[in-house]
Amino acid sequence: MQISELMTEELVTVAPDTTIDDALEQMDRNEVRHLPVLDGGGLIGIVSERDLLGETERDGAAFVRDVMHADVRTLEPDTGVVSAALEMSLQKIGCLPVVERGRLVGILTEVDLLGAFRDLCGDLAHLGQNPAVETRMTREVRTVAPSTTLAQAEALCRTHDVRHLPVVEEERLVGLVSERDLRWARGQRLLGDTQMVQVMSPRTVVVAPEARLAHAAKLMLQHRISSLPVCTGLGHQLVGILTSSDLLDHCMDNLREDE
Repeated sequence: MQISELMTEELVTVAPDTTIDDALEQMDRNEVRHLPVLDGGGLIGIVSERDLLGETERDGAAFVRDVMHADVRTLEPDTGVVSAALEMSLQKIGCLPVVERGRLVGILTEVDLLGAFRDLCGDLAHLGQNPAVETRMTREVRTVAPSTTLAQAEALCRTHDVRHLPVVEEERLVGLVSERDLRWARGQRLLGDTQMVQVMSPRTVVVAPEARLAHAAKLMLQHRISSLPVCTGLGHQLVGILTSSDLLDHCMDNLREDE
């Protein structure tokens, strides 16, 4: 399978002189986490929600050109899905622009790959390679309390390089805060001392540690999310977190072993 079959062709782009606020608004309106940066029709960089989130605390105006990544890795439409996923996994990046004859024609994200690898996980099940979620989840989870402030949550995301923060109260999961939630809060001009109880998503999709990875991939696709808190029992006791990157890493590990 080639990435041309999976990539997103309806592109949302920005110019280098787009303001941070305008770029944030575009992300919110179009529900995307990455924006290719075009100048004169040519791709000159890419900016992510994490780049923009880090700028929200700066004083004064800032532009996309100040925070974009200029050294952009790209793919061609006929690149194989496995090669693209390996590149994304090894480089620890969430998207890859697709360029044909010097022109941007699409973008490939982790979510785009999840559909293909959900099927792969299903195929691996026949080989005994569809293990339980607990074998791939992160056990040492960075969490916040309902009373944690917006500024504190932003600092945690940046310092520990995470995109999702489970909200825990008395060892029980009560919500989830993503970088997108934090970006929305800043876009609404909420103050840095705003508590997570006002920002978090209380209706959180969770998965059990004994569930299979193929089931977890299906949940992520169904709900268009990139992480799942892992909980035990009816009390939603948090024991880990599983991300789309964890699923892709699992598939890549098995493909490398087959080679």
